[in-house]
Amino acid sequence: MKNKGFTLIELIVVFTIIGLLSSISIQSFIDYNRKQKLDATANTLTTVLTTARSRAQSQVKPSGSPCSTNALDGYRILFSCVGGGCQSSPVAYYQVYAVCQTQLQSIPNSKVNIPSEVSVSVSTGTFTFRVITGSVVEAVDAGSTAVFTSYGRSKTVRVFRDSRVRVE
Repeated sequence: MKNKGFTLIELIVVFTIIGLLSSISIQSFIDYNRKQKLDATANTLTTVLTTARSRAQSQVKPSGSPCSTNALDGYRILFSCVGGGCQSSPVAYYQVYAVCQTQLQSIPNSKVNIPSEVSVSVSTGTFTFRVITGSVVEAVDAGSTAVFTSYGRSKTVRVFRDSRVRVE
């Protein structure tokens, strides 16, 4: 009598190989998701910075006070921390403001929350793009930086005094 089927050892070998391949692919997928979250966070800041620069250069003035009665000086991206103090707590979000004669007006829908898995180290708490020139007020010649770190990886967004924005 012939048995048609697989032996127990053949089944164990096949399921062991399937398990190993699954664990490798799951770990690769997790690493890929972490990298994408870090890249997306850095790219979002880059987009916000270039939009603020563009608005400052084109002198797009938001409606509402204080900008309705004052001259537009530029646009500022301000980083804010949980509990207010960035020395002891992580950066939680950043937001775009219009600067009109030293008064800040928040831009609607411009608040960007930083994912909890990503930490941020900022060389300066703000980036301000001036009207007409678009130059950055707080940037040093080597460039002000925002360094995003997550699970051992990092991305640096550098803003130069001449308003160039670069992701490294």
